Amino acid sequence: MAMERQHSWGWQVVMDVFLGGIGAGLFLVSFLLDQIYGPTRLTNVGSIIGPLLVLVGIFFLLIEVGKPFNAPRAFLNYGTSWMSRGVILQPMLIGLGLLYALLPYGFTDFKTAAAGVVIGSVAALLAVLVGIYHGFLFSQARGIALWNNPLLPMLYFVSALAGGAGILLLISPIFDMGVILSQLGALVAIELVLICLVLVSMWLMAEVRPSRAYRESLKRLITLNFVGVSLFVGNGVPLVILIISLFVVGTTAYSVLLPITGVLVLVGTYHLRHAIVHAGHHYSLEISF
Repeated sequence: MAMERQHSWGWQVVMDVFLGGIGAGLFLVSFLLDQIYGPTRLTNVGSIIGPLLVLVGIFFLLIEVGKPFNAPRAFLNYGTSWMSRGVILQPMLIGLGLLYALLPYGFTDFKTAAAGVVIGSVAALLAVLVGIYHGFLFSQARGIALWNNPLLPMLYFVSALAGGAGILLLISPIFDMGVILSQLGALVAIELVLICLVLVSMWLMAEVRPSRAYRESLKRLITLNFVGVSLFVGNGVPLVILIISLFVVGTTAYSVLLPITGVLVLVGTYHLRHAIVHAGHHYSLEISF
């Protein structure tokens, strides 16, 4: 039997798992910062952009499915199918997330009121589920050893959070840095921890060698391009920049270092998902006559 790359899922799925993942991560990180430090313009915008990114991701998924009007049928298999669960979880996150993000513009103290905290907490829980959902979606593919891995949901979740925090770092200089600096220490620390968890998760995936099919698929994943972009550019360089930023004082330095870090993290997050999708291989049965 020969190894053959899967062709069922293409770039549309990559965009769905990328945008849906970082959208959920962005909302979750914004909500946590709201609860720790209080709402700011940065986290308010993050709470809006996050659900909208999830919405755009669903659009790409519908393109991949090819028949958007058949999407309601996906609700019927929620008991066994992670795709069906995602069809339910993502719209719920979009609705509650935007409710949490937009109501404060009409009701100033909504986020700190009991109703706001409850709605935000439920939306945050949905963001957690959406963050891990893509990993479980891939792990259902029994015929593709690289995807059928219990570590994949963890990797997708922490990289989604890292990507979401990366967006906040990217857009932070747009806002009043005098106010934002009070949260940057926590945001930088969160990003540092998440990048380290991404690296640890990828290392653990590389150490798992349950079958020959998995080892062969792993060889197709860990290429020079993957190491250079996903590991070095997307995680290693941001890690160094963030460590340096901990010892830097001044809004000018932050306004340069943080957006660069955000862009690099997003590049790494996208490339990781792209590489995993395209490294999915299965054995093809060759019949000779």
